[in-house]
Amino acid sequence: MLTKSESQENKDEDLESESPGAQTDASKNMVSKLVDKNRDVTLFFRVVKTKSEVYDIISRAFSRKQGWSELPHGLDLRNSWNFMWSWSKITMDVQRLLVFQKVNHFTGNKNVSRKDFLKRNIERAQNMSAKANQVFNIMPLTFILPKEYVGFLENFSEFEEQEGKFNYWIMKPAAKSRGRGINVINDISSVIYGEPMIMQRYLKNPLLLNGYKFDLRIYVLVTSVNPLEIFIYKEGFGRFSTVPFNLDPNDKANKYIHLTNVSINKYNQKNMDT
Repeated sequence: MLTKSESQENKDEDLESESPGAQTDASKNMVSKLVDKNRDVTLFFRVVKTKSEVYDIISRAFSRKQGWSELPHGLDLRNSWNFMWSWSKITMDVQRLLVFQKVNHFTGNKNVSRKDFLKRNIERAQNMSAKANQVFNIMPLTFILPKEYVGFLENFSEFEEQEGKFNYWIMKPAAKSRGRGINVINDISSVIYGEPMIMQRYLKNPLLLNGYKFDLRIYVLVTSVNPLEIFIYKEGFGRFSTVPFNLDPNDKANKYIHLTNVSINKYNQKNMDT
């Protein structure tokens, strides 16, 4: 038979063994036995194969990153990735992404990537205040066709009276890239109406480098929109026209003079020969 003091001591020992601290330590010990902390962690990427050349570029880039592998095909693992790269906009509901998943597009990013949307948003920012109007005064006179055709026609006619054949405008398809469909015009009959177009006053006194037009391509990584978080890459590159700049009306159709796109100027065989 236990004495009263011995019985109380046993109860105290039982309470200590069942205390939260003791249970937590026991759980940690059990987890440490089950989890191999030295194991190699593999992250999986998936590329939406809408363009074979994009798939090749992204796959090669990840092959140089330690710890990354392509999500296996044919195993019904479409949503078991850590990172998904898509050339076009993301079609899935980004609100349903898991905490370990990331995609390479923000919803609604066309508001800055499409020329017509960008023009509208710059104007919206300009109208916020006098200070904002000064800060966002970053583009020449611009019109979106066909919606703003009347305003464009009025301004085109006014400048034509002042400048004649040197009334230069640059015409850009709103949703195309790499210089496709871009033309410098000085005749209203050259305007194309088959798709949304940006009509913009052409800058006739651009900054030149040894007589050639150029621009700087600087890359940034946007990791958050609200709050805004942007990382600027330390390296970029310059793009150049391949024919010296001039405003001769006979040369207005020469894209090697007026455009700096690599996808355009790489075809200038005369420049390559020299």
